Amino acid sequence: MLLKNGVEKKRDNLWGKFLYGIFFLCLYPLFLVLFTLRVEIPLSIQGQPFAGGVFFLAGMLIMAQGMWALLKRGKVCP
Repeated sequence: MLLKNGVEKKRDNLWGKFLYGIFFLCLYPLFLVLFTLRVEIPLSIQGQPFAGGVFFLAGMLIMAQGMWALLKRGKVCP
């Protein structure tokens, strides 16, 4: 399709969007579940609630910063 100024408008790749969504909604989580069932990673922080709380807060801060960046720079809701 040509626009007024002669520039061709690109058609949205519907299959690409569909496959991207399927990957992140179905295949990637399935891979992570299967991966965690097969791999055993020993952690030495069992029984230490303070260390667990520190890791929890660090993860929440990283996630909040990413959501803020998406909202302000990407102009999209996370």
